[in-house]
Amino acid sequence: MPRKIDPLVERAAEKLVTKPNVSVREALILAGADEEVAKDRTWHSKVYKKRTRIERDLEIAAAAAAAAKKKNPPDTTDSTKATATPTPTQSLLNATSSPVPTPTARTSKSYHKKILKVAQDAVLLAGSVIREAQSSERISSTKSSTTDLVTETDKQCEEIIRKQIQSNFPSHKIIGEESSASKKYKLTKDPTWTIDPIDGTTNFVHDLMLSCVIISYIKEKEVRCCVIYDPYADDIYYAVKDEGAFIIKNASDVQIPEPIPIHVSNTTSLSNAVISMDPGYGRDEIAVKRFCSVQSKILSRSVRNIRVIGCTGLNMAFVACGKLDAGFELGSWELDHGPKIWDFAAGKLLVEEAGGITIDIEQDKEEISDDLPLDLMKRSFFCASSNTLANEVLKCISEGLASLT
Repeated sequence: MPRKIDPLVERAAEKLVTKPNVSVREALILAGADEEVAKDRTWHSKVYKKRTRIERDLEIAAAAAAAAKKKNPPDTTDSTKATATPTPTQSLLNATSSPVPTPTARTSKSYHKKILKVAQDAVLLAGSVIREAQSSERISSTKSSTTDLVTETDKQCEEIIRKQIQSNFPSHKIIGEESSASKKYKLTKDPTWTIDPIDGTTNFVHDLMLSCVIISYIKEKEVRCCVIYDPYADDIYYAVKDEGAFIIKNASDVQIPEPIPIHVSNTTSLSNAVISMDPGYGRDEIAVKRFCSVQSKILSRSVRNIRVIGCTGLNMAFVACGKLDAGFELGSWELDHGPKIWDFAAGKLLVEEAGGITIDIEQDKEEISDDLPLDLMKRSFFCASSNTLANEVLKCISEGLASLT
């Protein structure tokens, strides 16, 4: 027997489908909920799930309609024929068929505001799926190695986010971890989104609650907007180019989200710093020696402490808001180690807008300098709160790598 859907949930979900600019709380209010229900995350999750079902039904209906039209073209000779009353599904299909206009029809600022809204809605939707995933649903398979995991929840969340983007910006390109991980991607000047549906999949599989959803929007090969969502803390970190970096606490609960500006720490000395470094997926002899040698150099310089968080997005978000003072991971395409564009594109903008710096540490130099920003097409990331601290850490990295030659 099918489960009965609460009419309130159904009405709110339809509002989300037909009015992409409203939040789930606003959709519940429009559907007739009181304030207490509208702020309840349990209700939010029910509405998000119902919206996913409606969107799936709409896709099926659209495909069926297209097939029927192709098979039986409409008769346009008799203009006196009555127009059939659309079904509820057809009405929703008509209401959701208008994509967002391109930037030529609006200012860049308002366009970025729309992009940000779509990204924030998408991460909240994916985050609700992550939080509700049971341990039995976290069965994993591997990609490049036994340490590179993927789950059905990863795939489900990427599909949810992809649909959100494509329904609003159908002409934009998308680089997603689960759809692009097996090949070397290309970045053009065209409007492009990057998606990491669950950054920190190993943490997710082991229920460590240190995972996040990452989305970035790139144009002309420059990150313009970014969103990083910690679904367990319910915190959204976001930035828009030249507008600063912010955090929204209790992002899925509040009536009108109040962004709080964030800034990197004022730490300038390694002895006062807590930094993150990650071994990534590399377990071969070269990768292990590189990680251990660099870590040894940092520890010998009396760093306050080192953290291995296992989530690039949170590493960079924590640097942006001052919880960490620096973070990095070494990698390269040649060794097929290290993070990729969907891991750190968002963090690059977030840290820079929060007053920090990012650096390309895959330099063909004996000593890594701080004059090259992080390269989106490479396989390493580095960020820090200040140039002074960055140079101390970079010296440790240079010495650690040099000791292996």
